[in-house]
Amino acid sequence: MSTPPAAKGQRRFPDTRWSMVVAAAQTGAPEARGALGELCRLYWAPLYGYARQRVADRDEAADLVQGFFMHLLENRTIARADELRGSFRSFLVGCLRHYLADAYDRRSAQKRGGQVVVVPFDAELAEREFIAASQASPALAHEQLFDRQWATSLMGRALQLLESETPAAALPQFVALRPFLTPGAADTSYEAVAQRLGASVPMIKSAIHRLRGRYREVLRREISLTVSAPHEIDREIHHLIEVMSLE
Repeated sequence: MSTPPAAKGQRRFPDTRWSMVVAAAQTGAPEARGALGELCRLYWAPLYGYARQRVADRDEAADLVQGFFMHLLENRTIARADELRGSFRSFLVGCLRHYLADAYDRRSAQKRGGQVVVVPFDAELAEREFIAASQASPALAHEQLFDRQWATSLMGRALQLLESETPAAALPQFVALRPFLTPGAADTSYEAVAQRLGASVPMIKSAIHRLRGRYREVLRREISLTVSAPHEIDREIHHLIEVMSLE
């Protein structure tokens, strides 16, 4: 996809999935659908959870989210987004909120089986994640629960990418050290892991320090794919850390 050159003296933020979606949608380019589909596939579960809070039937919630994706594509809603401001997370939840309100007003949601699958998803996994998030933090507002599931999806994606780049020979160590990357690591014993891997405690602590650094890099890169400007990365990270600390 060709894009206009940046103004003289202005550094242009490298293309991300989100900025590519916006730019492609504004020009009617076909890659918009693929880029949007990739983003929605990765973070489908938080959208499902947001819809699921409003409808009791899980199949209806799934149909509403698929209908929402179709709405985004058919109405070129993305083309109206401001690529220089806002995150993909904020844009999606705002659009979904309006879509659900309109769907209820029109009573036009399609019946189960009549919806075209726009973005493949694991409905069972999304339902389990929604139930777990709801039970863990029942007092959170809808948008806060959505943001928490979004953060969880981002962290899970970062862990998957980190595992995929780990050589096969190093996978046993990665699996043993992975708990130190997520909440609850305080319950994991350095001594037990060191004994399990046949290493000293200082070696394990050093390995964990390196792994945490790489995890932060991967997570930051993943977040950068969902914003459109460099300054938004830190803001998004701070917001997600804040929402993860809510009870």
